[in-house]
Amino acid sequence: MLRKILVLFLAAAILFSLPLSLWAEEEPPPFPDMEPPHSQIISPQSGATLTSNPIIITGTATDNEKVLFVDLEVIMPSGTSTTLLCSPKEGNDYSDWQFTWVNPEPGTYTLTSIATDKLFNTEEELESISITVSSQITPVPDTYPPPLVILFPPTSEYPASEQELTIEGRTEMGAYISINGTPVPLEEMGYFSYKVALSPGENSFLIEARDLAGNKTSAQLVVNYSGTEQPPTPTPTPTSSPTPGPVTFPDLDGHWAQDLISTLLEKGIISGYPDGTFKPDQPITRAEFSAILCRALGISPSESGSNFPDLQGHWAEKYVTPLVEKGFIKGYPDGTFGPDQLIKRSEIAAIMARAMTLPPLIGKPTFSDIDTTHWAFGFVEAAASKGLIKGYPDGTFRPENSATRAEACAIVARSQGF
Repeated sequence: MLRKILVLFLAAAILFSLPLSLWAEEEPPPFPDMEPPHSQIISPQSGATLTSNPIIITGTATDNEKVLFVDLEVIMPSGTSTTLLCSPKEGNDYSDWQFTWVNPEPGTYTLTSIATDKLFNTEEELESISITVSSQITPVPDTYPPPLVILFPPTSEYPASEQELTIEGRTEMGAYISINGTPVPLEEMGYFSYKVALSPGENSFLIEARDLAGNKTSAQLVVNYSGTEQPPTPTPTPTSSPTPGPVTFPDLDGHWAQDLISTLLEKGIISGYPDGTFKPDQPITRAEFSAILCRALGISPSESGSNFPDLQGHWAEKYVTPLVEKGFIKGYPDGTFGPDQLIKRSEIAAIMARAMTLPPLIGKPTFSDIDTTHWAFGFVEAAASKGLIKGYPDGTFRPENSATRAEACAIVARSQGF
């Protein structure tokens, strides 16, 4: 009995002499932050009728960590919905955010802000407001740059241990993204990715987002690669984009040019607007048409500069310049190009005839309102003979009318056999 007591005593002494750390349970690793962020719209107030243009929508967002971006879900007057990416008021801090809405259509909208944090937790308790856009608003030029969010790398100066890097980000739908001058295709919701092989040392990247009005937002990224392996190619290439499905917009449903426009959209030759519409019947400018034609023909943009004084420094200068050099498009007798002027149907016919190397045709007029006295008659006849352009049901061509986005897309699509 005494022996048993002694053994138990010695065992207890040994146990109590062990370090406390062996008695303590190992502290479990911290759980990732699963708490969703929260946002709210501060201005305008729900129920407001707005007469100013543009409409500035502002709000706040909070999170345990960092809010990565804020979306504005919009239910349009037609009942369709679209998602708009907001911009931080300063830097990359979405604690205060805003969305600048230029030339909204009149009607009543429902707006809901949705925040997403850096772990991609998405806001769950949503708050919505209703606003009415007055029919009395006056259209204004769009001079507001698109939002641009860099999702990875997480900092503007990033140390990399792996040679291969994928830059990921997001911008508004309808914008064009380039990284160091290389176009990068947009995916759903405006996401983009760009895979590159790094060189040892410092690698610099200029990321630019440009909208249809030519407004630009840029971000500079510096990646320091600690390895010694050289990239297999001297220049990075964009990641291959997934095979796109049908591209649709609510205002294209049933439109006469729906199929032709959808084809150009799928091929990345043209895009829609950030509000989720295409606006097929809106007039198109000479600059916008030049950019579409340049992409459709596969012509590389030129950085050589233009001789037209009103084109120098214009967002479309690099698209217009190679078309001028090839003789496809011309300026006006006063030495200007007029990039922001609306392009006429006769001008488009002439440009397309030259681009397709169609000689002017002189003969019996195809259309009742244009004959040999019109400067573009031969071009119109040539383009009509190949089915590139069509007239109206009343037999007219209306050469002096401004061309619409739909008409411009249709003639470009037909010229490429789409």
